[in-house]
Amino acid sequence: MRIAVFWLIFLCAAAPALCGAVAFPVLEAPAVYSGGVESESVRYDATLLLNTDHLFILRERMMRADGRPSERTLTGAWFQVRDGSLLQLTNRNGLDRVLNIGGSGSLYWGVQSPFPKYMNVTLRKGGEKFPFAVMGTLTFGDSTAVLQDAATNKTYPLLPDAQIEQLRGRGERFFVDADVEESGASLRILRLRSATDGIPKLPQDTPERFQRLVSGAYWRATLDGQTFSCTFQQEKTERGRLDMAMRDLAVHVSYRLEANRIAFHLDKKTLRMAEAFSLKTFVEVFNKLKTWEVHGDLLVLRGTDGSLCVLEKIR
Repeated sequence: MRIAVFWLIFLCAAAPALCGAVAFPVLEAPAVYSGGVESESVRYDATLLLNTDHLFILRERMMRADGRPSERTLTGAWFQVRDGSLLQLTNRNGLDRVLNIGGSGSLYWGVQSPFPKYMNVTLRKGGEKFPFAVMGTLTFGDSTAVLQDAATNKTYPLLPDAQIEQLRGRGERFFVDADVEESGASLRILRLRSATDGIPKLPQDTPERFQRLVSGAYWRATLDGQTFSCTFQQEKTERGRLDMAMRDLAVHVSYRLEANRIAFHLDKKTLRMAEAFSLKTFVEVFNKLKTWEVHGDLLVLRGTDGSLCVLEKIR
């Protein structure tokens, strides 16, 4: 299944013809990549699962020569960037890892720790899904329970589980550390490591955060084969104007913010201008976008239909 994606800077996965030829293969999801590297003192293996919602699960395993094993799993968001040449992995805990994408579709990155020198790892398509660890907020409903992953902000329904039910009578919300596995759109609890009713204060996507991270900066976007320089000018906390400029055209689109939701409004003048310049996709994209999130130098706008728009900050 190919993901419906509009890359507002690097590529248009849902409509590649709009952006011209892409020199690197477009990564499809769901997909699993795996590989490893070995030295005299340690063996390192990695398995990377790319999901269709642009979230990833990464498992890293190490086996030292003395037989000591270690394993960790990470969750976050993935994006194919730089004209499709790089895969960027980020999460809300500060992870920012970049992998090179080869012409064959394999993934490459350099690993130093725990090796005495820099080692190159190649991940090739293939492998199975695997259990992973999640830390986040568990919330009980009348007869349901959901878990919001602190690293991705995604909320998963939980399958019925005796470990979880034991918490229900103690409160409505807990911060938990658990080993889980995916079962369709839900999670199954394999082991509940810890649970506390002390909920840490986690970063929230608010209009104020949008203003701090996005407004006033310069962003680059490509639509219908045209590259725009973009700025978000916040006129009030909850609303503002997106200015998009190219050589022969300047477009202004108003927007309104509420928490992590964003709504764009194209007035009649903008619609006539888009029609005159044959920017059909321009109108389609902005009518679909509903939420926003920031990942380092990337601004990600998502549509309710699964479409995804990514803008890169211009340094």
